[in-house]
Amino acid sequence: MEKKHLAVSDFCDLAKDTHGMMPGENYFALYELALNSSVENIIDVGVGRGATTIAYALGLMHGGSAGKVDLFNKTAVFRKVNPDLFSSFDISGIEQIESDIVGEFLSASIPN
Repeated sequence: MEKKHLAVSDFCDLAKDTHGMMPGENYFALYELALNSSVENIIDVGVGRGATTIAYALGLMHGGSAGKVDLFNKTAVFRKVNPDLFSSFDISGIEQIESDIVGEFLSASIPN
């Protein structure tokens, strides 16, 4: 694969499109980390809608790596009830969230 390099603005768009919780510059930093690393496999935990996973995967791809990103996502949401107490509740519709993540990967041209 031909080496490619994205810009910070691409990751500002990614953050917006995936409702990412960090600024685009942070996703760009993760992309560059994967792009310039000799690591071939990355584990991403708590991926939300996939912005960090996409950043890592694009970095590996654009760096010419045949590696992969394994991801683990939570199936419950924690809500702060008061300053010292959190409660959890199941996400009804986890299938929709998984579908959204796959859609984000496909729109970023990341093979599964």
